[in-house]
Amino acid sequence: MSSHNNVLKLLGRCLELPNPMLVYEYVENKGPLNAWGRHFGCDGSSLSWKTTLKVAKDIANAVTYLHTAFPRPIIHLNIKLENVFLDKNLVAKLSNFSCSLTIPEGESVVKVEGMDELVPVFIDPVYVLEGDVSEQSDVYSFGIFLLVLLTRRRAYERDQPKHKMRICDYVIRL
Repeated sequence: MSSHNNVLKLLGRCLELPNPMLVYEYVENKGPLNAWGRHFGCDGSSLSWKTTLKVAKDIANAVTYLHTAFPRPIIHLNIKLENVFLDKNLVAKLSNFSCSLTIPEGESVVKVEGMDELVPVFIDPVYVLEGDVSEQSDVYSFGIFLLVLLTRRRAYERDQPKHKMRICDYVIRL
C-alpha cells in the first residue's frame, strides 16, 4: 500500500521502546487535519476551497485504491480527518491502518466485533447494528469525512441541540 501517493508510507517499526512504535515517512508541511476541517499547521489557518476539494479527491483515490488494487479489498474502517496528513505540496495522505481488514475472497462482507477505537459518528450503521463490514462501510465513513471537511463542523457537537448534534442531522435540517 505504501506505493500509492495518497497513503502515508510506513517505513518500519521501533521495538526498542517500552511501547513499540510504527515509523512513518516525515510529513514536512501541514500535519494531520483536525475535526474542523483545518490543519494543525503553525498558522492555524483554514484550507482554501481548492485545497479542500483536492484533499477530498486525494482521499477518494486512496480509498478506491484500497478497494480495487488487491485481490481482496482492504477496508480502512477509520476514515476521519485525524487520519489524513498533508505533505509540503498539500497532497493528502491516508494513515492509521490499525483497524483495517480484508474481505475474504468470494465474500462481500465480513463479521467483526469489538472495534472500540472507532469513532461512532464515522461508523457505518450496518456495522453498528449487525457487525457487518464491507466496502460500503468505508463509503459511509468517507461521506461523513466529506461532510466534516466541507462544512468545517465537528462530526458530533455536544453543545448543540439534540437535532444538530450529529453532522448528518445538521445537514439533513439544512
